[in-house]
Amino acid sequence: QTEAEQGRARRGAEAEVTQLRSLLTDFSGKLKGLRHQLTTTQAERDESRRRVAEVVGKERGLEAVLVSIRAELDAMRSRLQASDAERVALLKASQERDEAQAHEVQEVTAQLHEAEARAGRAEAETARLKAEVSEQMTRRERERERLRQQRQTRPTLSTAMLDPELSQLINEQRSTLRPPPSGRDAPRDRDDNLDGTGYDGGMDDVELVANLYKSLNLDSM
Repeated sequence: QTEAEQGRARRGAEAEVTQLRSLLTDFSGKLKGLRHQLTTTQAERDESRRRVAEVVGKERGLEAVLVSIRAELDAMRSRLQASDAERVALLKASQERDEAQAHEVQEVTAQLHEAEARAGRAEAETARLKAEVSEQMTRRERERERLRQQRQTRPTLSTAMLDPELSQLINEQRSTLRPPPSGRDAPRDRDDNLDGTGYDGGMDDVELVANLYKSLNLDSM
């Protein structure tokens, strides 16, 4: 081959390398998107924990109110025992106040039950978020393992045929090789091409795939 032909072949190979690197950049962007989703899920889980803490704090505040109410009732009963006459008046006032406080206690109890229900829902949401995060991490781990096994496996013709982009790159690289001779001088090359033509310029597709991987340093990733 002349230097001009070699230069054209080199430029074609460099263009293919640039295209493959662009594909790798796109794949890296998708991985960053997955990491962003995982970070968002972590933030949602932290928010759920914060809400649970708020509910627990409100629950404790309601408990303190109940304790205060019980203390007031005990003090009132002690004063009622001081005098019969005063006890009658205080008993009437106490009954009225007891009714009002009982209504208040019912409201506080209802609020407490609502707080407990919210806490239960928050705990269920937290468990669901934990399960989702665990599932996403499991899927990511499986994907990393699959990619690791693919990198350790030598590229073959069957894997190239399953990848349409790689198949296209092989066909484009094949077009830069020398044209097949015609007539009786045409060689009887192995019919292992992706397009089934039976000739690829003296280089079988398995070798083309291996050269592409080596040129992009994919074997060392």
